[in-house]
Amino acid sequence: MRYMYSINGLVNSSQTKKQARAIIKKMHEVTTFANEQSGQIFNQGAIYLAAHPCSYTCNGKHYTIVFNGQLLNRNQLCKQLASRQIRLRTNDDAEIIAKLFAVYGTASFRKLNGNFAFALYETQTDR
Repeated sequence: MRYMYSINGLVNSSQTKKQARAIIKKMHEVTTFANEQSGQIFNQGAIYLAAHPCSYTCNGKHYTIVFNGQLLNRNQLCKQLASRQIRLRTNDDAEIIAKLFAVYGTASFRKLNGNFAFALYETQTDR
C-alpha cells in the first residue's frame, strides 16, 4: 500500500494571478491521487495553497490550513486543548493543529504524532 500526503504552496512574486493559479493547480494535479483531486485553491495576496483549505479562529487569530494525513495522538491533543478551554467545532485534525498553534506557537509542532503534511497561514499577520 502506498501513502503520500501532499499539499502544495506557492509564494507568488512575479507571475500574474492567472499564471500563479495555473501553476498551483498543476502542482496539485501531479502530487495527488486521482480520487483526491477535488481539492481547492486558497489565495490571499501572494500566498497560494492547494489541497483542502480550512479556516479557523482561535484566541482572536484567524488561520487557514491545508492538511493531508492523520494525527495518531488526536485524543491526547484534544484533551490538552480542552484543558485550556479551547473548543473544537469539528472532528478535523486540521482544526486541532491550527488551534494548537494558536495556543502553543511553534512548540505545538513537537506535540504532533502521525503521518501528515500541512501548511498553516495566519491571515492577520500575513505569515
